[in-house]
Amino acid sequence: MTMNRDDSKVWLFMDGNMWCCGIGRKLQEGNFVFEPTPELAKATFRNTYPQHADKPIHKRTCRVCGCTDDHACNPACWWMEGEWDLCSSCASKPPVTLSDWQREIHALAKAKGWWNHTRSTGDLCSLMHSEVSELFEAYRNGVLDKPCEKIPELTNFEEETADIFIRLLDWCEFKNMDLISCVRMKHEYNRNRAYRHGGKKA
Repeated sequence: MTMNRDDSKVWLFMDGNMWCCGIGRKLQEGNFVFEPTPELAKATFRNTYPQHADKPIHKRTCRVCGCTDDHACNPACWWMEGEWDLCSSCASKPPVTLSDWQREIHALAKAKGWWNHTRSTGDLCSLMHSEVSELFEAYRNGVLDKPCEKIPELTNFEEETADIFIRLLDWCEFKNMDLISCVRMKHEYNRNRAYRHGGKKA
């Protein structure tokens, strides 16, 4: 990849439970190791931070197209300022598919520090439930269709349902789940169910 950098330096830094590897200038504060080659960088960080020696090393990869320092896009691209996993070719391409949105939302959640620690299934379920509860509270308080405080262009209904969707996509991407395929399969199953699914009241 071409960018304003010193290609002779390889760096690693801690990101949650893994070491991230790339070339050029560091993008954030933290525990960094700079060496001329990946092998030397790995040896240095294992000696410097033995408590992290067993953690995996993740090569810098664009979250959209999968390009790396070694295999850039054609025409050549560069890493976006302040972004660990987004190249210049993809920065101008907004998410289109549901899978695109899963990757984008999860990448942002990681960048904001929400995945720097282990998150239990109970925690994630509770966070989903909290968004639904906020939607109910807006209904309960009679402001469901009123402008929300954070984004006046949206109603409280629109903002809270977006939050529910964002939580869901973030979790699905963490689980490597192809949500749209699962939705299609369940929708097809529901087509063949009885009226009101066998007489259910609600």
